Amino acid sequence: MDNIASESSTPTYSTGTWKATWQPVTSFLMDADTHCLEREKPLDDEDVAERLSQSAAKGEWNEVSKICQKDWLLDVPITKLGGTVLHLAAYHNLEDIFELLLQKLATGSPQAESYLKRENIKGNTPLHYAASVGSVRMCRSIIDKASSTTLPSVCNNEGETPLFSAVLHGHKDAFLYLNSICCPHEISNYWTRKNGDTILHCAISEEHYELSLIILRKYRDLVNLGNKDGMTPLHLLASKPSAFKSGNDLRWFENIIYHSFAITDEQELFWEADEQNLETPQVTHGGRHQRHRSTNEATGKQLPPNYRTCFQLVEPVYNAVSSIFASSKKSSRNAVTGVDTENPKRAQGADQGHGHQLKLPPNYSSCFLFVKLVFKAVLCIFEPLELVRKVRMTKVRHTWSILIMNELLKNASMYQFSSVRKSLNNMHEKEKNEKEEALSDLPAEAILIAAKNGITEMVEKIIKIYPVAMYDVDKKQKNIVLLTVEYKQPSVYELLLTLREKNVIKESVFTEVDHEGNSALHLAATKAEFNWPVPGAASQMQWEIRWYEYIKNSMKRGFLPLLNKNGQTPEEVFTKNHEDLVKEGGNWLISTSDACSVVAGLFVSITFSTATALPDGIEGNKHSNSSKIFAGSSFVSFYSSLLAVVMFLAILTSGCRERDFRHALPWKLLLGLTAFYMSIASTLVSFTTGHFFIFRDQLKFVSSTSYMVAYLLVTLFSMGVFPLYFHLAWATLKKVPQRKYQVNVPHWLLED
Repeated sequence: MDNIASESSTPTYSTGTWKATWQPVTSFLMDADTHCLEREKPLDDEDVAERLSQSAAKGEWNEVSKICQKDWLLDVPITKLGGTVLHLAAYHNLEDIFELLLQKLATGSPQAESYLKRENIKGNTPLHYAASVGSVRMCRSIIDKASSTTLPSVCNNEGETPLFSAVLHGHKDAFLYLNSICCPHEISNYWTRKNGDTILHCAISEEHYELSLIILRKYRDLVNLGNKDGMTPLHLLASKPSAFKSGNDLRWFENIIYHSFAITDEQELFWEADEQNLETPQVTHGGRHQRHRSTNEATGKQLPPNYRTCFQLVEPVYNAVSSIFASSKKSSRNAVTGVDTENPKRAQGADQGHGHQLKLPPNYSSCFLFVKLVFKAVLCIFEPLELVRKVRMTKVRHTWSILIMNELLKNASMYQFSSVRKSLNNMHEKEKNEKEEALSDLPAEAILIAAKNGITEMVEKIIKIYPVAMYDVDKKQKNIVLLTVEYKQPSVYELLLTLREKNVIKESVFTEVDHEGNSALHLAATKAEFNWPVPGAASQMQWEIRWYEYIKNSMKRGFLPLLNKNGQTPEEVFTKNHEDLVKEGGNWLISTSDACSVVAGLFVSITFSTATALPDGIEGNKHSNSSKIFAGSSFVSFYSSLLAVVMFLAILTSGCRERDFRHALPWKLLLGLTAFYMSIASTLVSFTTGHFFIFRDQLKFVSSTSYMVAYLLVTLFSMGVFPLYFHLAWATLKKVPQRKYQVNVPHWLLED
């Protein structure tokens, strides 16, 4: 080799002669190198692997395909996690590159199966990554190339199969395909990982609700399976308050938009999910490649993205016309055909005639149909707006949760007398205690978790199906009432009071105590672990008192608050738990009143001098409108600022005791701020009127313009302070504390 190389460097031949002479030698050397690669890896394999790693890291996939001329390079670890080029291509969802690399492997060969079963440090195969990115094309290529039935059953370090990875990342198509090729009699080995979580646990936990419902319909046995912590899918759903309307804080205009969307059936949800899914290839249960027929494909027309909203606009028009020309009461009752899946009771409200609702004519819905039609028309026009889109997605998300909750409760095996509990009566005392300790480690029932999180929809549904659920207790012997009071969930507690009035829940449930002897009043006296939606420590303290009094007033007259095992009454518990909050509230009131009293005192001196020093020109116009406005505004400004000073001084001189936060201190602060804002407004009017007398005969246009600008600036700056004032007024006037800021909207605007 060296001799040949040295000879090739002698420049004694022309170019054509050189090619003719050395062409056989060059071919021989290339064949020799190729033979060495096939027989044994050459010495520069590390350089080739390094080039492959660098090209893959830079995303130069065309260069990668050129480097991988030999199939053994597909099995070379090139990442820190020990992944091959097949792992990287699948992870980045490079379907064309992936199939190009697979062409270097013989279909069904042991080498292909070995390379595709190659695991990285985390135990993931290329099929895991193909499933995690939702590529049905890559999954199918891997299965066809390997021709192995064991490849879908390979688990990573967490015990997750490729099927599990597809569910974990919410890819419905990949799940359906992998599910179709899994062995039916071994399917239970594919849906559980090491910590006991099933594919249904992960789908609900990651909020892949469409996939959750598909899994529920396919494998109903998963409903009652718990993980190592004993958490079932229903427990996980009960731990997600944001998945339900009761756990979301919607503003009043968002509430109107929310209820203007009517989702009539679950098929509409599937259609909408398919439209938002960017994966066009779909698979059926048998694994055949086809597409789900959407509404556009079924009609054969190209419809706009918001065609469904347009349909929702046309449908009420048709219903309105039908209701106008209806000839019978039956047709008028059927004017509104839409039923909200999330809250079907609303559609039955007119027929049932609840006691708290007004008695309206049978065709009252036709009267409000026009108003709702206007809302739908507005939504049809402004649907592309971000706010409307987000509210609609929230509505869809909540509707999915209701469907999943109903399906879980439909198939759940709850409140069965298990063999474990049955055998407790036949055990010895020692074995009985050990078994009770094991049972105490189990999670609380789903209704208790839902009550703690304020999910009224689930609490109401479970009690309706299983009335015995009202007696459930957790390991601290706290029932649904005690947990609701302790976690301060007003909406759930109001629901329980309503069910008590209907005799669905017994009175004895409200008088139970926990293992420490605490009653509902004791738990209501504890300090909240969250902040109420009101500003300032003083308002927080006020609502703590109101919550305690609300619970106290809801108890029957015969209920006597007992001492707990620590010998404390509810009042003593309240005082002990709120000492720090009383100090914080007092300091907040003092600092606020101190600052406001200084400014209000300045206004007193200014308005007094303004009222006593009359501007020039007012002497001869005492009975004019301008003079009357000046006199009235000066009077209001002076006395309102004086009243504000008195209110703020009253707060500063008060002792800020615990009971004063109920009425005295909040009302003094509210009156002081009201008088202070009135003083500011009336001072502005007084100054403008007095200034008018000076320039009434000259510079009229300039003075009028400056007045308007001054009013506008003061209004804009005042808007930065008004939210605090309105929040204080809402907190003071609200009878029942709320976990979120709520503004009442007429119910007929919220009907679908």
